[in-house]
Amino acid sequence: MYGLVFQVVSVPVSILTSVGAFGAASDSIPSGGAVTLLVLGYYSLALVALLAYPLVAVARAIEYLDLRMRHEGLAATLTAQPGSGSQQ
Repeated sequence: MYGLVFQVVSVPVSILTSVGAFGAASDSIPSGGAVTLLVLGYYSLALVALLAYPLVAVARAIEYLDLRMRHEGLAATLTAQPGSGSQQ
């Protein structure tokens, strides 16, 4: 899921930044606008990754806990004893 979202965002940003940078570049030396456009494109991709990676980590942790609870039968134990936290 993360890969799909990242591709949906990164492909248009990459195309726009590369087309804009090559269009704004004159001769062999890129102009300031082209460099700025490329830098903004890379920063936007980094921002998407910065926001998405923690969500992927949280989803994997929740999936791990869910699988472990199902495998060890902890879900039935937790539902059978309501309120049996730290109180004894």
